[in-house]
Formats: sequence, structure tokens, C-alpha cells
Amino acid sequence: MLLFDIDLTLLYTGGVGRFAFNNAFKKVFGIDEVWGNTNPQGKTDRLIFDEIALRVLNRKLREKEYRNLLEIYVRDFKRMIKIKTLGDFRLMPGIPKLLQTLVKSDRFILGLATGNVEEVAWAKLGRENLARYFRFGGFGSDSGERPKIVKTAIRRGRKLLRKRIPPERIFMVGDAFQDIDAARKTGIRSIAVATGKLDLNQLKEFNPDFILPDLSDSERFLSIVR
Repeated sequence: MLLFDIDLTLLYTGGVGRFAFNNAFKKVFGIDEVWGNTNPQGKTDRLIFDEIALRVLNRKLREKEYRNLLEIYVRDFKRMIKIKTLGDFRLMPGIPKLLQTLVKSDRFILGLATGNVEEVAWAKLGRENLARYFRFGGFGSDSGERPKIVKTAIRRGRKLLRKRIPPERIFMVGDAFQDIDAARKTGIRSIAVATGKLDLNQLKEFNPDFILPDLSDSERFLSIVR
């Protein structure tokens, strides 16, 4: 079982998320450009909403406010991601070739483990038709905590296969230290890729089981997961 993070592991939306977050806060609270210096790396969508609220409102969001923001955010994101001239959308090196190789081998089941809420996750993958490679996932709409998201993905993958895959045969692929930490806390293996904010040396400090500069070398990746 292979679990993939999305942002900066599979793709980069080019700031579409930032536009959608800004729009949501503008419509609900009338505040412009709330994104500021927000660092979304490895964070769930809920955590990002909460961090922005603490900065611009000086308080936590009420649940109804969060639901209103989320509804607008999801709607705007799904619309914006289709606009080719908005942002600098691109796939990470080796994608989709690696995904095609893994699916063709018929030896692996591919899932997601992402901090994105589910609708946004599938919208991102739909931009370049990547959703067809993934059959299940754990999402930021399932939990605000990364380990719980990974556990949810594993549970859904096992249910889909109708068998228990042992932890040593489950891999979490991601670019952030939160991915490595979540894999460790759930007892599975981690494959860190230096396509995000952290370079190879910085990722090594978090002791992933395996580390790659990117996902362009399909054979090397296969040698790890086999």
C-alpha cells in the first residue's frame, strides 16, 4: 500500500489555495489578503484556517464560522483550479510517469494521505487527470491530526482490499516532516522527497526510512517499495 501526500509531492497548485483562502475570509469577514506569510507545508486545511483566524481576528473560529468559510473555500477552489491562467500549476518531477508505472505493475494499491479536505484533494488531482490512479485516501476533512489521517487511509485501503496489509508493507510518500512523523507514529515506512520546502539534508534530520531528491527515478522508487 502506497500513500501519497499531494502538495509539493505530486503537484504544485501555484497559489490557487491562497486565492481561495483569501476569497473565503473576504466574503465572511470582509478582510482583504489574509494569507500573508502563512506557511501551509504539512498542515491540514483546518489548521490553516485557524492560524489565519488567530492572526487576523485575534481569536479562534466558531464552528459555524469555520463551516461557512469551508463551504466558500471549497466552492471557489474547485472553480479556480480549472482556470489555466491562474497561478503556476505544475506536476512534480516524475509525475505522472511513476503513478502509471505503479498502476501498470498491478502490485500496489495507491491512496492519499493529505491535509486537504476531500473535495479539494480530488479537485487538485482532477486538474491533470491524476485522480484515476488513486482508489481511496485519508483527508483533512477526516481529522486535523496527520497520524489520524494516515490511520484513516490505511483503514480504508484495507477495507477496499478486504485484507490486512502489514505495516512494513505500507509506505507514506511526502515532502514534509509531518509526513515522516505521521508514518512513524502509525508504524509504517516513510519515503521523503525533497520537492518541497526542505532539501535532502534538512529531511535527513527527521530520519525518514528512505529519502529521494524527487520521484523521477521510477526504478529506484520501485526498488524501495518492492
